[in-house]
Amino acid sequence: MDEDVAELFLQYDWPGNVRELEHVIEGAMNLLIGEEQISWIHLPYHFRHRTQLTPPNHPLPALQEEHAYQARPLKDYLAEAEKLYIQKALERHHGHITNTAQELGLSRQTLQYRMKRLNVAGKKG
Repeated sequence: MDEDVAELFLQYDWPGNVRELEHVIEGAMNLLIGEEQISWIHLPYHFRHRTQLTPPNHPLPALQEEHAYQARPLKDYLAEAEKLYIQKALERHHGHITNTAQELGLSRQTLQYRMKRLNVAGKKG
């Protein structure tokens, strides 16, 4: 898991003890597609919502606010959130694909596939 998730796990009270931890990790593992690390975005929604914590510089708070809600298919919302997340990570790494992929816990090829699918521009030249 990445550092943000490790810190979140340490801060959380775990009222359900080991069983709750097991379910959270299992839920996150079900969302990993080609990634090697569990990140905040992979944690089950109910757990993220219950903790009221977000990692530093997380790009999605505006999507969680009431006024930002638009009735639309979940598939479209998730694609928008993923695109925004990847764009913010690329900005932090000045468009460098390898460094961005490493931060996101993806292979370079998986990141490039997602960028192409979501029409996200990377570093030119």
